[in-house]
Amino acid sequence: MAVVTSLGGFFVTYGQMQTRLDYIEERREASASLMLGLEGRIRALEASGARQDERLAGIYNLLNRIDTRLERIERAD
Repeated sequence: MAVVTSLGGFFVTYGQMQTRLDYIEERREASASLMLGLEGRIRALEASGARQDERLAGIYNLLNRIDTRLERIERAD
């Protein structure tokens, strides 16, 4: 009888462990899915930041050209 009780306890414990493992696997899959989404968002933000940096560099170059022209005009007067 003790062996049967022992085996019953083993199967209950095994069932609890299997339930816990299933839960952990579900959470892992959800986390992996979330990570993929976040990586995509990060790439999009980096690309957007790079475009903004390029625009700012273009504006800076334009201001430098304007400044250079103004200096030439001031020297000519």
